[in-house]
Amino acid sequence: MSVPANSRLDFGVVATGDPLHYQWSKDGTDIPGATFAVALAAPADAGTYRVRCYGAGQTAVTSSPTVVTITTDTTKPTLVEARGSTDFVRVRLTFSEPLTAPSATTTGNYTIAGLAVTAAALSTDGYQVTLTTARQAENTVYTITENNVQDRGGNAVAADSTIQFNSAAFLSGLVAWERWNGGGSIAGLITAVADGTIGPSDVQWTTSLFESGRGLADQYRGRGWGWFKAPASGNYVFITTVDDNARLFLSTDANPANKKAIAAEATWSNNREWSSATEEQRSDRYWETEWPTWNTITLVKDRMYYLEGLWQEGGGGDGMEVTYIMEGAATPANGTPSVLTGPVIGTYLDPTTITIAISEQPQSLVQLENTTATFAVTASSSVGALAYQWQKAAPGGAFANVTGANAASYTTPILTLADDGTRYRVVLTVGGVVTKTSDEATITISSGSPPNVNVSDGLLKSRLESRDYDVQVVGSDADDVSMATGKDIVVLSSTFGSGNVTDTYKNVAIPVINWEQAIQDDMVMTTVGGSADRGTTGGQTALDIVDATHQMAAGFPAGNLTVVTATSEFAWGQPNANGNVVARLIGTANAGIYGYDKGALLTDGTPAAERRVMFFMSDNVAAVMNDAGWRLFDAAIDWAQHLAPVLPAPRIASITLANGIVTIQWTNGGTLQSTPSLTPPVTWTNETGSGSFSTAATGPAKYYRVTR
Repeated sequence: MSVPANSRLDFGVVATGDPLHYQWSKDGTDIPGATFAVALAAPADAGTYRVRCYGAGQTAVTSSPTVVTITTDTTKPTLVEARGSTDFVRVRLTFSEPLTAPSATTTGNYTIAGLAVTAAALSTDGYQVTLTTARQAENTVYTITENNVQDRGGNAVAADSTIQFNSAAFLSGLVAWERWNGGGSIAGLITAVADGTIGPSDVQWTTSLFESGRGLADQYRGRGWGWFKAPASGNYVFITTVDDNARLFLSTDANPANKKAIAAEATWSNNREWSSATEEQRSDRYWETEWPTWNTITLVKDRMYYLEGLWQEGGGGDGMEVTYIMEGAATPANGTPSVLTGPVIGTYLDPTTITIAISEQPQSLVQLENTTATFAVTASSSVGALAYQWQKAAPGGAFANVTGANAASYTTPILTLADDGTRYRVVLTVGGVVTKTSDEATITISSGSPPNVNVSDGLLKSRLESRDYDVQVVGSDADDVSMATGKDIVVLSSTFGSGNVTDTYKNVAIPVINWEQAIQDDMVMTTVGGSADRGTTGGQTALDIVDATHQMAAGFPAGNLTVVTATSEFAWGQPNANGNVVARLIGTANAGIYGYDKGALLTDGTPAAERRVMFFMSDNVAAVMNDAGWRLFDAAIDWAQHLAPVLPAPRIASITLANGIVTIQWTNGGTLQSTPSLTPPVTWTNETGSGSFSTAATGPAKYYRVTR
């Protein structure tokens, strides 16, 4: 085999047997080590190589020879990558080949437009050069031009080679972490970080709160840092829980050079054991504090303060968490997540290292008018802390943000024909800096009312009970029908036809009305009596909900709405010439409404003698009966959002674990719930979030579900 000088020379072998040992040789002389590799081949590495495989009680086997020829290196090195640093005075260049120190460390071989280069240092392996520069502006693209830098074969980088790097940007809602493998003391770590001799870390990650995660590794030194934006002026107390030894630092301003030790951990503590924290773990009790005003830390609203945690890990458990309270506030209960999250924390990172991926794009929809539509996206980022902003645009128009549409899914208001062709998309953001925009989804509006749901009384009962309603079906006699509070519902059967309601029913569109709000607003006590009430006695007290002109205040058709407060009977009122809607409250306040209107309200020429029957429940689910049967609606405040077809069930779309943070995403609305055990009796607890929920992967196991 032929290998250019200054390139990697590797050998490998595959053998069977147990146990197995390997012995490599070159030109008949053994080479120590189970495998053989030369990081940078030189002319002296030319020769004949073999490997002997052997084991106890087994016959040794020697491989066939491989003859290696080292050719002259004529390949020019190239610039592979440039990365800025969070201190804004360094940039690291990576080359395709190892370089020579004289050429690589000459500052005059590098120029950066707008920045002076004051030093150049070559890494031990020769592949990287770290430039020291004047202070870089935040989140700015710089171009580096390089000349005369040579590899170890004397080949120079092409003249005027250029590469760009992006200086660090402040990303809100993120904390940066890193660790150096191999162990060491906390005192040595503090010194090495302070004087800059710590060197590049082995592992880097970010979290959306000041918690590193637990169970990361053994024998390492760790660091977490960010900038705290004080949400209010006042005295603050910082608390840390760490495994093992640690120090917590806070700067008197945004400059890391002004950091002061404010808390510590001498041995170890469990994850989020805030209320069990010893004196040294709290900034208001730490005897060795370096803060200028001792244990009282007074911060100013909206100012930035550098916050840093350093810890040393031996074996067993590991990790660090930091939270804060205002002076005098209760200490958080053990297990409470850190409140150092969201807008009060952030850090500087190279934004080009952060990625956002969309696995499911929003889909275009065909929707009936007078209904709503739901758009959804499934996405993730390399650092978590993903924010959503839905936008809409008229056909051919510019996109604008939809106020309050900041979840993984977005449900539109009631749609009309004017919404046909409207485009939707979502802008995904990390830290307010890194963004990615989804594909556009267009909505097409189909005219006409939603189709009737022609179901029998029994099927209506079944469908409603499947949505957690307790349903009663009654016959032709509507008197003495009572309804309990909560989600009970009384359904009149389609055979009902006595009194002022005939056997023929019609259904037309009803203006949107918030029934519960109407009951609460503009209430006037009045009296309904005599023949106007069927099945009740005269002089019954009622609530007459009207505006000053005796029109329904929320926009109901001409007439008023009378709600009788009796608890066990249906009250019937005589519709007036304008087509009053007469209804009554079933059970206690806001439990439900039953009513009908005069045919004069219909717009399709239906005779005035015909009526339609409606039922409304307290939590705004409605059933309307017409001549074909029952028609279901999802909400009395939204007539067009009907129950059939049944809304798609919410489902968990993904569960991911990154940097010690578990993120659960779900679609089709609904509420995420958790429980520590599935052993009866099971108690489910609602979690926060709409479509997405994140939590540290620590503590006991939990079970999750999404329900509507």
